[in-house]
Amino acid sequence: MSLKDITFNHFKIHTQYSICEGAVKIEELAKYAKLSKFLSLGISDSYNLSGALEFSEELSKAGVHPIIGTQLNIKTDNIIGKVSLIAKNEVGYKNLLKLSSKSYLDINATEAPHCSIKDLLDFSSGLFVLLGGNHTLTSQLILNNQDKIFLNNVSKLKSTFKDNLFFEIQRHNEVNENRIENFLIANSKSLKVPIIASQEVFYINQDMYEAHDAYICIGQKAYVEDKNRINYSDQHYLKSNEEMLKLFADLPDALENNHNLRYQCLYRPLPSKPLLPNFTSTSSTEKNVEVVLQELAQKGLEIRLKEVILKNITDPKQIEETKKIYLDRLNYEVKMINQMKFSGYFLIVSDYILWAKNNNIDVKLTDISLLKDNSNRSKSDWVLDKIAKGFNDFSFEGKSVNKLSLVKEMIKDNDIKSPLVKRNIKQSKGTAGKFSDMITKATGFDSKLDSGIAQVLGAKEDSKLFNKVKIFGRPEAEDFLGLMYQLLGKGKQGDADLDLIRKTLIEPYVRGISSLDRIRTQVSFDFKTLKDKNPEIADNLHTRIDKNEPWTYDQALRYYLYNKAGYSDALDDIEGTEGGIKGFVNVDNNGTKAKLPARAFTGPSAEKLAERGITVIPDTPAGIMIHAIISDPKMLKFANDVGAATKLKEGYIKPSKNWLSRGSLATDFHELVGKEYRASALQGFSGNVELVFTPQNLNKIEAKFGINFRKALFNVSQTNPGAVQRMIGGRGSMKSPTKIVNWLNGAIAPIMFINKKSALLQLISFANFYNTTDNNPLAASQLLAGNPKQFWKDFMYILNSPKLIERRAGLKYSVEEAEFANVGGRQGAWEVFKAKTIKLGFYPTQQADSFAIAFGGAAFYRNRVKTYLGMLDADGNKKYTEKQAEEQAWTDFSETADTAQQSSDQMLLSAEQTGSLGRVILAFANTPQQYTRIITKAARDIRYGRGDFKTNVGKIAYYGALQNALFTALQNAVFMGWDLIDGGDEEEETVEKDFYAEKLDLYSNKRNKSGRLTYKPSRAKTKAQEDLDAYIKERDDKKKEGEHHILTSMLETIMRGAGVYGASIMAMAKTAAAMKEGLEKEGPMDTGPAIIAASSISPPLNARARYVRKAMTVEKYNKEVIDSIGWRWDSPRWVSTAAVSEGITNLPVNWFAKQAEIVKLTFVDVNEATRGEKALINLGWNPYAIGVQDEEFKQIKIKARADKKERKAAERKSEAETDKQLEKQRLLKRTPKEIATDKAKAAKKQKETTRKSKETRKANKKASDIARWKKARGMDYISEDIQD
Repeated sequence: MSLKDITFNHFKIHTQYSICEGAVKIEELAKYAKLSKFLSLGISDSYNLSGALEFSEELSKAGVHPIIGTQLNIKTDNIIGKVSLIAKNEVGYKNLLKLSSKSYLDINATEAPHCSIKDLLDFSSGLFVLLGGNHTLTSQLILNNQDKIFLNNVSKLKSTFKDNLFFEIQRHNEVNENRIENFLIANSKSLKVPIIASQEVFYINQDMYEAHDAYICIGQKAYVEDKNRINYSDQHYLKSNEEMLKLFADLPDALENNHNLRYQCLYRPLPSKPLLPNFTSTSSTEKNVEVVLQELAQKGLEIRLKEVILKNITDPKQIEETKKIYLDRLNYEVKMINQMKFSGYFLIVSDYILWAKNNNIDVKLTDISLLKDNSNRSKSDWVLDKIAKGFNDFSFEGKSVNKLSLVKEMIKDNDIKSPLVKRNIKQSKGTAGKFSDMITKATGFDSKLDSGIAQVLGAKEDSKLFNKVKIFGRPEAEDFLGLMYQLLGKGKQGDADLDLIRKTLIEPYVRGISSLDRIRTQVSFDFKTLKDKNPEIADNLHTRIDKNEPWTYDQALRYYLYNKAGYSDALDDIEGTEGGIKGFVNVDNNGTKAKLPARAFTGPSAEKLAERGITVIPDTPAGIMIHAIISDPKMLKFANDVGAATKLKEGYIKPSKNWLSRGSLATDFHELVGKEYRASALQGFSGNVELVFTPQNLNKIEAKFGINFRKALFNVSQTNPGAVQRMIGGRGSMKSPTKIVNWLNGAIAPIMFINKKSALLQLISFANFYNTTDNNPLAASQLLAGNPKQFWKDFMYILNSPKLIERRAGLKYSVEEAEFANVGGRQGAWEVFKAKTIKLGFYPTQQADSFAIAFGGAAFYRNRVKTYLGMLDADGNKKYTEKQAEEQAWTDFSETADTAQQSSDQMLLSAEQTGSLGRVILAFANTPQQYTRIITKAARDIRYGRGDFKTNVGKIAYYGALQNALFTALQNAVFMGWDLIDGGDEEEETVEKDFYAEKLDLYSNKRNKSGRLTYKPSRAKTKAQEDLDAYIKERDDKKKEGEHHILTSMLETIMRGAGVYGASIMAMAKTAAAMKEGLEKEGPMDTGPAIIAASSISPPLNARARYVRKAMTVEKYNKEVIDSIGWRWDSPRWVSTAAVSEGITNLPVNWFAKQAEIVKLTFVDVNEATRGEKALINLGWNPYAIGVQDEEFKQIKIKARADKKERKAAERKSEAETDKQLEKQRLLKRTPKEIATDKAKAAKKQKETTRKSKETRKANKKASDIARWKKARGMDYISEDIQD
């Protein structure tokens, strides 16, 4: 390794926890390390690990890798001295703790704390041992000529620690260092113990030497001029990398071992919950700590009331009121302390204070009357400082309350609970208090609840039969607002609660998302501009960097940017079967070949390596990818411009897991907003969440509504995050769907490909913005007719807003659609083609979605602005300025747009929808889910008297019936018998007349074998009329079946809106109906419809089942056509093949076969389809469902079946002739007995035939007589049931 590429690691830092030795303050060290850009630093305090946790936390916050170690005394042959130990991993850290504790516990009282060599060997796992340095065990043995003891101990340690044992070389310009160094280096090779360079750091800057020297004297109880004390040189400061490399330039191996040490120390301690001590008292053996605390507190209050507070009060009434205030407050605080299990802690602190007072040690309370100049400003500043530190409860006492006006205002602004006792100042509760009150009323728990009790009560609630079997209102199927609805009160109180939820949580979230949309639009624009400026590079991003290598330029750019930003550790973390770069990068350093770890590029950037003459040789994955970028000046400039475009301090975003096999530069920019900017955009919402959802409030919610409810609302888990966590973290807070789930959901993408029907359905959703108040249909129409200029101005404003731009660009209107647009894979040409094809396919639906929102939203937005401008305050002044009205109207519009339209916003998704099972079962169920929730919320509001009654009824009627019926009717082609263009009644009559005429002509001219007419004219008319009646009945039955299907679909829409349970129930019901219908039909049961019905529980599964069914049925029912025309452009064979291909690849190949069918039916083929039916076919409706057939194919089938009939007739004739000849031969060979038997059989058969013939003639005569009788009386048109 080249000296220039080494980074020296200071892992021997002594902090303030090295008592009377170290002078490094951890907080200052963290700041200094961040400014100096240290990559790693290590703590090595003497005899303890007290600073390890603080060191780990502070250094990690500063972006510096912490290394944890210590120096413990080790005893051997009655000699005690320090040995340096460093933790490699968690096991090593735990062994450090054990050894540190053991050094103090298992010793004689007269000895210094120490461990034995055996202890060190017993707890060796996960530890590095460093032998060397001055004032250590090593120095004592070497300087006292105890070489044999030292070498013997080294052999013992080497056999156990193996490669984890080092000889430590230090150069502080101190006495004896050279002798120790020479001895260690001389024995290093023979003992096979590597050397490592280190620096004992006692202070940060060299100018701190004198202060530190005095500090050392204090520890030794000596004077500076004493000659016999320990003296350190002035070289124990935190030296720079250049200084350390220069100091050990002659020992490159020692430097390289130092450089590599940090890569092996991968553990840092994390904070744990505090362990509070127990309080015991011999005087309170009969009482528990809660009672003791209550008694002592009450006794103290009585003394304080008597001697201080009530001293100058004479009015008995005022005395009682004051006593009550203090007593209530005392009881409340003691209750809180007891519930939090802090009683013992407070009693222990009380013991300390009492002991201090009894020993004349002054203990003062903070008195703000003594601050600075005793001004009002000083007092308010003091309170503000406490607020900033998290205090939220203040009590002011004393006589000087006449100058507290500023304090009062400040308290009011900051929602602080503060009784100003003397003046009895009262104030309204803050947001947190109001929420707590609301939750208390909703749950019925007015006191603190322990989490364990809450879990028990919550589990009991979940176990109730009703909660297990209910379909609607399950917490797993509710969105955020639906869950919060459980907390609302009744009537006006409920309206106030809802208003509080909206202002505190919903509106800050909506504003944050709007801000995020603007940021995302800008970032996307910047990235697009960057690609537009570099078209050659943009076109080659998904080209391989070399024909023999699998990596694309896109991957190489990302790898380069990740490394440059310092994320090589994250890249190493994802090594494995799914990708990641590991190993070494070969380099040529001015003619000298060497290897650098892939992570080496996190130090100096690749350009700087190149500037220094270090050339990357591309013979490893890392080298190949880095070389592809730095060897091309244009590509290198583009890479750096991409990094700059992120506007991140680090230069690029942190790689996600499996970055190599998923995503691209484009998806990185998409994630940039979600990962880096989302937190700041939603800061207002997140802050309110912390304020509102306290552990106590969550415990109450859990106890009342169940564990499942709490988890659905608030659950810190990536596997199953709560609604709040999903809102804060976005899709990044959830576990990514598995490959199989992605593949299954991919079945929907080809269905949506250029789906004109879906686009049409999306258009009708503009009506979702209507309400019964300021934007009712009449008000919206008046705006469009009365002020069209303003309407279309608002229309364009919304259409071009960041919200809709992002919605179109990001495919944000559905969970699955948003994922389909970002398909995974290594982003080669095939993956790019797939992604672009799928995204192109959504274009019609996207545009229709945007048009519907802009068209419906324009009137809503403008009318809402008018509403806010018309609001007046208590003094009769306008409550909103025009700008404020527009901002508030936009917030309302955004919320309405997301609620009433399909949306993937986390606020509008349930736990089921975002879970793995829900992604499969509830795929593309966003619309029914949102509509059902609107209905249930409106129903709840009516039940509990909230909101406007008419508005709530209107929501139920519109989303439950009108919108549902219209949407479902269009979706299922209920217009199959109607004509959308010219009515259709006349065309139906024409079709019926033509059908009757065709049948009459057929029966009138039909002749038998002898050439005579088969039917008389009257009979021919009767037969034609019977066929026409059957045709009309079949057509009407089909209409009724369609209408029944519509009603079923409407019910299914509502049921699927209830979540997984509802979808499962509908699937089971449809499956049972399909099986019943199959069983009722003659012949073998066709299981296909039942399988299709069962798979309807999941749209993706249903789509795949239909692919298979379609391929099978097309081949089965079009066999004659396929045999006749083969692979002609309009052959059904293309449809069946495309169905199979589409089911496997998720690519919309069937769409092209569908277009051929549409062209054939609507332009080429001459058929009976009306203009309205042709229009529906063009828009994407199924021709079979509408009743339109390909006439050419129909004739081919008829001809093929006729030919088949003729062939079978000829076969039967041939078989009859054969049978006749065989019968003749049999008759010639009969015996007399056989002849007699045959005659008897023939006679019997003739008799039976004669009997049946008589019965038939009799029945026909009766039927003819009845018909003549009915006709004579004019009853032939009356149905039989009425006649009876």
